[in-house]
Amino acid sequence: GNHQTVNKLGRDIYYASFNDGYPVIQNFCLLPIELTLFEAKRENDIVNLNWETATEIDHDYFAIERATEDRNFVELGQVKGQGNSNTSQVYQFEDKTPIQQQTNYYRLKSVAIDGSYEYSEIKSVKFNQWLVDSFKPFPNPTKGNLTISLEGVEGNVSIALVDVLGKRYLLNYNQINANAALDLSYFENGFYYLEISSDTYSGLNYRPIIIQK
Repeated sequence: GNHQTVNKLGRDIYYASFNDGYPVIQNFCLLPIELTLFEAKRENDIVNLNWETATEIDHDYFAIERATEDRNFVELGQVKGQGNSNTSQVYQFEDKTPIQQQTNYYRLKSVAIDGSYEYSEIKSVKFNQWLVDSFKPFPNPTKGNLTISLEGVEGNVSIALVDVLGKRYLLNYNQINANAALDLSYFENGFYYLEISSDTYSGLNYRPIIIQK
């Protein structure tokens, strides 16, 4: 008979076929998952992918796919799904070999037990050459006055010092041309990490330094 879309509720698309004037509700499209979070973040030289689902129906697995500028996606690996679930599920995957000096694009392919599938939105993470050279601290070891190269970095930059116990100190700095000048003389001698983030690129950068007065 005649088919007509009557309602779209959440992930399900319902159709009505009219039989002798009475609508018969049929569900033609039931997606295997409801994705509530998907993020890709660069941590130094790797990319961490994190995602969450609110519900899963007859869900088999996730395929994690990556592409570069050509947008030709290839599968990096698979993570098993929960089958059927109506509680929040948390997943993660680590890309240890992202393509350097390019933008990496990531998407999730959610595959149901019957083989049907759907794609997530695409997330991008940039890896550019300046990341190798930027944020280089000098002199290192330092007696207190430290300079960090900000060559190629745009937007706001946040710099923190992290000690061996994981305590984090947000630092003020003076920007002179493409450098940030720091005064660390009030910290004790020892081993630290500089934690640097910027508007330009997602993720955090860590650079080891030694204070030796």
